[in-house]
Amino acid sequence: MATPGQVTRLIADNFAIPHKTITKIDRALVEAGFRSTGGRGPGSMHFTPIEAARLLTAIAAAPVAGAFVKTAALACKNYFDLPLHHVEYGDDAAPWFNGAYPIPQLAELPVRHTFGEALTALIEAAIADELQTSLTTEYGSGVRAILPRAVDVQYWAPSPQCRISITLPGTKTGGPLTEQHVYADIPPDSIELIETWSDGLRLKYGNIGDLNQIRSFTVTTIIKIGDLLRDKDS
Repeated sequence: MATPGQVTRLIADNFAIPHKTITKIDRALVEAGFRSTGGRGPGSMHFTPIEAARLLTAIAAAPVAGAFVKTAALACKNYFDLPLHHVEYGDDAAPWFNGAYPIPQLAELPVRHTFGEALTALIEAAIADELQTSLTTEYGSGVRAILPRAVDVQYWAPSPQCRISITLPGTKTGGPLTEQHVYADIPPDSIELIETWSDGLRLKYGNIGDLNQIRSFTVTTIIKIGDLLRDKDS
């Protein structure tokens, strides 16, 4: 496992955000009970995959306006627990890629999982190198690479919604295969509520204005975090 300082530094560098800001957000999660503490000092504490997923969510789900460090824990909670709403590309009745997805950590998720469970599974898959193996494409020249947006994690605001898209590399019998899962706290048969947010959800999340944003990060961040957590275990 990696220490908090190593994880916050990696994310700060990868997102081009001041390390001091990421450290403050991490501290807010600790105070809210979303990250454990232990050992004899900050350097001895170890980050877990779910804690890394929560930190990424607190950063990427920051509100459209306001002091987002102060609301980091709330943003993490509002987005991390979002249930699966529907599958944009793929089969709603089965987990990722009809349950035959080559990444065990994702294949083992229940059909109705949460966004936090999916993001944590992706990080765990990166630690085990399963994610990298499944997404690597071998080109005719012999070059092996992962497409830059093979995994795309999106956070929509101010109406809390997340989307995870995964693109499997092409095979000899077909081209790339993409599946996207949408996570939102609205009735599955009422997607229009994204625009006409109900009074109950407005009370839960606050006033929803007409200023919208979409933030995202890709497989690059997930793999870097997976590599860091794995290296500290070896």
